[in-house]
Amino acid sequence: MLIDHVGFGFFPQIIALRFIGRVSMPIFAFCIARGYDSARRHGTVNNYITRMVVFAAVSQIPYAIYFRAPTDGNIGVTWLFSLLILNNLEKEGKSALNYAAAALLAIGMQVIHMDYGLYAFLWVLVFYYTLIKDKKEQVPLLLAGCLAILAASRAYGSFFFEVQLYAFISVPVILIVRKFDTLRSTSLFGKYFFYVFYPAHLAVLAFIGDVIIA
Repeated sequence: MLIDHVGFGFFPQIIALRFIGRVSMPIFAFCIARGYDSARRHGTVNNYITRMVVFAAVSQIPYAIYFRAPTDGNIGVTWLFSLLILNNLEKEGKSALNYAAAALLAIGMQVIHMDYGLYAFLWVLVFYYTLIKDKKEQVPLLLAGCLAILAASRAYGSFFFEVQLYAFISVPVILIVRKFDTLRSTSLFGKYFFYVFYPAHLAVLAFIGDVIIA
């Protein structure tokens, strides 16, 4: 992710840096799905969603400044919508109203300009239902989901499609790493590092680009 953002702001001519950065988003999508499952089992979903609201709010200004996108939502907004959709789909005693809410939120991810949009949620959805929810690896379904994501990425244009091909490198990495990921993080560092790092690194990059180099 950091490599991707550095490439965007300082070395746009080196497209390989953007390719490298594509690997990170599905990994974060997996973490979001895993985090939701953990929060659901521990009865802390509302806390998780509230934390994402704060994260999205704090990240918005540095995101808007660095990417010159004052009306676009940062990745925190994307993950917030993803959590809200997933929570409606997984709610105890869910009704047609929950499915309608999930559909409206999904439409919102496309209508509202946010980082990756509905494409990012598709990764969350696939990981949650094929690797996380039932604690079983359903690799055939995972591969089918990846093919569906690949097909959906074409809707965003040829360049997006070509760049996002590199995102699929993350899938075998996740399958390997999750074998050793059996413990729920109890340290504050492990729990909150990304929430701090994401807005902080964008603020630093924006400062370097707009103040030091400009």
